[in-house]
Amino acid sequence: MTSDPAPPTPFNPYQAPAAAHVPGMSDGLLHHASNGAFLYVRNGAVLPEICPVSGQPVDSQGYRKTRTLSWTPPWIFILFLVNLLVMLIVALIVQKKAKVLLSLSPEVRKNTAKKRWIGTGLAISGITCIAMAISSQDDALIGAWGLGSILLILFSLLAFIASNPLKVVKHRDGWLKIKGCSPGFLAQLPSHPAPF
Repeated sequence: MTSDPAPPTPFNPYQAPAAAHVPGMSDGLLHHASNGAFLYVRNGAVLPEICPVSGQPVDSQGYRKTRTLSWTPPWIFILFLVNLLVMLIVALIVQKKAKVLLSLSPEVRKNTAKKRWIGTGLAISGITCIAMAISSQDDALIGAWGLGSILLILFSLLAFIASNPLKVVKHRDGWLKIKGCSPGFLAQLPSHPAPF
């Protein structure tokens, strides 16, 4: 006795599509994607275990950490002409942030740490120059120490800014647009039209 095969399921054009795993999606939302030379992330994105900067795979024992990426509108820096404290307060209020779980290769971490140490050294040197200017009795030296302290502190800020390998360049509708990723890393991500 042979059993009859099950009849084929008729096609229903109104049926919702079957759920499939899409890389970069969780909770029904796309959290990270690439488009061209840019990475797009939302808050809570979990990037693959590949260094975004070098494109090298990072093993499960490697550096994997949740980092807060932030974007501040460029017009904020005009407020520096008004007052530094006002600029900092407004920047903290309007800043957009996203927490992203990512991996960094040992080379990228070493380069980042080196730039931060340089920035720290320059900042300490600038503070030392301020102390020397305050304690100096000679008017000519006060100006030289003061100018030196301002330049050293500015260069330390530039070193701290340059130490971050990933740069957030834009924000819109909860998406951060990031540059600085390697093409090999971006090729591993789902490609999606730019959200802005």
